[in-house]
Amino acid sequence: MLSVFEPLKVMEQRIRTLEEQLAQPNVYENEERYQQVSAQYDHLQHEFKEKGGYQYESDIRSILHGFRFYEERYQQVITSLSGGQKTRLALAKLLLSNNDILILDEPTNHLDIETLTWLENYLANYRGALLIVSHDRYFLDRVVNQVYSISRTHSKHYVGNYSHYLTQYAADLEKEWKQFDKQQGQIAKLEDFVQRNIVRASTTKRAQARRKQLEKIDRIDKPLGDEKAAHFSFKINKPSGKDALLTTDLGIGYDAPLAQHLNIDIKRTDAIALVGPNGVGKSTLLKTLIKQLPALSGTFTFGANTEIGYYDQELSNLNSRQTVLEELWSAYPSLDEKIIRTLLGSFLFTGDDVKKSSQHVKRR
Repeated sequence: MLSVFEPLKVMEQRIRTLEEQLAQPNVYENEERYQQVSAQYDHLQHEFKEKGGYQYESDIRSILHGFRFYEERYQQVITSLSGGQKTRLALAKLLLSNNDILILDEPTNHLDIETLTWLENYLANYRGALLIVSHDRYFLDRVVNQVYSISRTHSKHYVGNYSHYLTQYAADLEKEWKQFDKQQGQIAKLEDFVQRNIVRASTTKRAQARRKQLEKIDRIDKPLGDEKAAHFSFKINKPSGKDALLTTDLGIGYDAPLAQHLNIDIKRTDAIALVGPNGVGKSTLLKTLIKQLPALSGTFTFGANTEIGYYDQELSNLNSRQTVLEELWSAYPSLDEKIIRTLLGSFLFTGDDVKKSSQHVKRR
C-alpha cells in the first residue's frame, strides 16, 4: 500500500534533507544561497501537504480497515493470502490511488458480503468517474447511474441503474419488433403487387414504380432480442443415501487450525451456502473434504453412492496447454467428438472457440 505513495515518500525524504541543511546556516557561502534553499523547502512542504503527505498513512489504515486488514496483519506476506484476500488487497490499493476514473472488471469476484457492502457504499460516494463490468445486478443497482448495453456489434446508452435499464430495454425491444413487423408487412404487400403485375402490360408501370419504392426502403434489421445463454443441468448416475455428508469435530487448516469442532450434517436434497469473511477457512474446508488437504482433527464421511464434483475459484484443474475441446475430451476419452461438441455448445463454445487454449478463454 505504501508503494502507491512512493513519490510522496521521495518528496518527504527531500524535505528532511533540506531541514538538516537549513539547521546549519553557517555552511552556506552567502545569504542568497540560504534563502534559495529556504524557498525550495517552503515550496516542497506546501506541495507535500497539498498532495496528502501528512495523511497518507491515515488513508492507508482507513482503506485497509474497510477491507478488514487490521494492523496485526500489516507485515503478512501477500503470497500467504487466500484468493479472496488478494482480490480485496488489489482493490484497496487501487482505491487508495484516488484516480479520476476507475475501470473495474468484475470487482465483486471473491468478495464476502461484508466487504461487498463496504465497497458499494464507497463507490456510491466516489468523486471520480467509474466504468464497471459486472454480472452482479444488485451491485450495479447500488453503484451505477448509466448503462451501456453491448450486443454483438452494437451498443446502446441508457440512463439509470441496471433495473431501470431492463425496463427501458424491454420497452425498446417491443417498439423495435412493432416497427420491424409493420415494415415487413409493407414490404410483403409491395413485393406481392410487383410479382402479380410486372408481366401485365396494363399494370407494368405501376409495378415498376412499386419496385423502385421497394429499393428505396431503408430496411429495419430484425431485432436481436436476448443473447444466447449457457444452459445445463445436473444429473446423477444413481441415487445416494439419505445422508450426503457428516463431519464430527472436524478441524481444518495448514500449520495451525483455521477452524475446529465443525459439525455438519448435510442430507441428500440440501443446498448449503458457506458464508464468512475471506480467509476464515471456507475454501480450506472444501479442499479438506475432497482430500486435497489433510484434516487436522475429527472425521468426515460421505453417504453411500455419493459422487463429488468440485469447482474451485482459482480454476487450477484446467490445463492451460490444452484446447477447450481437448480439455473435455481428455477427461472423457470414450465419448464421441460430436457429444463433446454438443455439450460445449450448451456452454456457448461453438465453431473455432473449441480450438482456443484454456488460458485464452475468458474466466466467465
